[in-house]
Amino acid sequence: MFSFKQKTSLEAEVLRYVGQPYIIFSQKGDFMRGHPKVSEMLWNLGLGENQMQTRDALIAGLKSQEMNPYDDAARQILNEQLLLENTTDFSCVSEYEGFYVLVQVKDTDAGSYALFKDITHDYILLSSGMRLSFDSYTMLGVLKNIPCGVLICDARDEGNPILCANNQFLKTASITGKDVQDRPVVEILSRYFYHRDLHGLLHDYLENGTAFSIDIERQDQGFFQWIRLGAQTVESEDGALNYFIISVEDLTDVKTRQAQQNQSYKMEILGQLASGVAHDFNNVLSVVEGYARMIRKDYDSEDLVEKVDYIIDSVQKGSALTKQVMNYGRQVRMKPEVIDLGQTILNLKPLLKPLLNETIVLSIDVIDDVFIRCAPDNMVRVLMNLVVNGRDAMEGEGGKITVSLFPDKKDLDYVVLSVKDEGCGMSEEVQKRIFDPYYTTKSNDKGTGVGMSTVQSLVKKMNAGIDINSQEGLGTEMLIRIPRSLEKPKENTEDSASIAGDTPLSGLTIMLVEDNADLLDVLAKCLEGYGAKVLATGNANKALEIQDEHEGEIELLLTDVVMPDLSGIRLSELFESVRPNIDTIFFSGYSPSSQVVENQVPANVPFIPKPIDHEVLLKTILEKRSLLFLDVTRQEKKVGAKKSAIKSSYKALYTIAGNALDRKQS
Repeated sequence: MFSFKQKTSLEAEVLRYVGQPYIIFSQKGDFMRGHPKVSEMLWNLGLGENQMQTRDALIAGLKSQEMNPYDDAARQILNEQLLLENTTDFSCVSEYEGFYVLVQVKDTDAGSYALFKDITHDYILLSSGMRLSFDSYTMLGVLKNIPCGVLICDARDEGNPILCANNQFLKTASITGKDVQDRPVVEILSRYFYHRDLHGLLHDYLENGTAFSIDIERQDQGFFQWIRLGAQTVESEDGALNYFIISVEDLTDVKTRQAQQNQSYKMEILGQLASGVAHDFNNVLSVVEGYARMIRKDYDSEDLVEKVDYIIDSVQKGSALTKQVMNYGRQVRMKPEVIDLGQTILNLKPLLKPLLNETIVLSIDVIDDVFIRCAPDNMVRVLMNLVVNGRDAMEGEGGKITVSLFPDKKDLDYVVLSVKDEGCGMSEEVQKRIFDPYYTTKSNDKGTGVGMSTVQSLVKKMNAGIDINSQEGLGTEMLIRIPRSLEKPKENTEDSASIAGDTPLSGLTIMLVEDNADLLDVLAKCLEGYGAKVLATGNANKALEIQDEHEGEIELLLTDVVMPDLSGIRLSELFESVRPNIDTIFFSGYSPSSQVVENQVPANVPFIPKPIDHEVLLKTILEKRSLLFLDVTRQEKKVGAKKSAIKSSYKALYTIAGNALDRKQS
């Protein structure tokens, strides 16, 4: 045994080479301590733990695998890469089945120690004729760690064996250095990065120097990868092609960002399409509802009124459906609010059913009065993704998808939303990776690998959690645990107006502007039925001409927001410039939270979404009219005609109005 002081001195000397595998022997040469990697390195050299027991056994084992001392590459490594500054008692390069190790043994008064270094890559490069100076080893270290995959191949050998593969290549291909060392480059690339033209391109490159770059799409363990392969030559001093480099660039992140941008663009286009269709459809619904309400008002038959109420109820359901389509398709998402989760799920059934074919049954089982806080369109996206996944899991087989809502038995402050299918189920390995971005078990044309990662992200925004219950062959159940809200959803305050008399709008002149002729007609009849005088037109420019010719007051402008030639917003500005006391009410087939409405309609101006409920319209007008009568100052300002300031021609009117608006803004 050696003293504590001797032991401390020896270990301190070894620790100067921290990071290198080592073995420490006592003064007698017995094993004392070793780095964990030493066992692996000795095993790679074909040696066992017996060679670690004593200093002499280790040296004997290393000598049995020692390289020829006259090997040029081994000699250069011994001269340039020795770890110890002082003379060592034993040093060699040992090799076994393509694994090369530099070993140095040093004896001291306190004992002995051995240091080990893996030099496999360096030896192969040197033995292939690539003479590297000390500085070149630094460059080799850089090459091994650059973020682009690199293969250095021998152009002189018929099989073009791989001499060196850097760390990034091994990571991209999910393989080890032993898997590629000395293997033909075409074999390795074809196995891990198959492309039908690769062999021909590589042949042309080696024969004619024709450079190439190809993009490859591959799926590795469920993950999509996009790889770009390229080639570069390494010429010797005499211009001969001795080596070439294959670059392997992982474009997955770049392609993913492009796909996300394309998807965002598609969703934007879908949102615009949905908004346009919903706008036109809401016009149709407004006409249907308008005539239905007029029939209901004019006839007393209970049987007829009951049937008309069915028509009005169907119109309102159709309107709710168009709003859901618009909310799902639009780019700007809704803000979190308190919703009735059970009712929201029931309302989504018309959107979910078209996603399924006739072999799949959709069942919904929810409980009442479950309030949570979330953005409603986020819940739509979660359910649609989960239902689509359930559908794909039952492809060709059919079955049942059950969406259910029930209290969390472990904590009544939470509820559980379950989406269960009778599909193929998932293995434990798939369940571990199901939420990883771009992981998918579907084919390229059906899966993008972002659906479940999106679901997880949206669930987190609800302060909720998601679990999986699945077995192969027995289906899958996705369980979302969501905290309840103590608040209740905001109630709809737009109750039916209580109207006194048959003509509550008597004495009021309204300018009505709507480019849909059918809707214009039904709205005009409705307003006239309530006693108003209506100046109706389907063109904004025509509205300016009508108001120019009208001798009396126009108390209210009722206009659509989106119209050809001139928008309702601009029309309102022009009317206010020549009739400062006029009030405005906007209406539109676009949703109140759409960009068209949010970005254009002033916050203090009433807005009515289509299809237009006549009772809501009447109540809104009466509220504006009461403000007119209560504001005496405003009424006095009406005294004094402005007509003399306006020329009779529409062109002159437009010019004066524009100038007045510019002055107002400045």
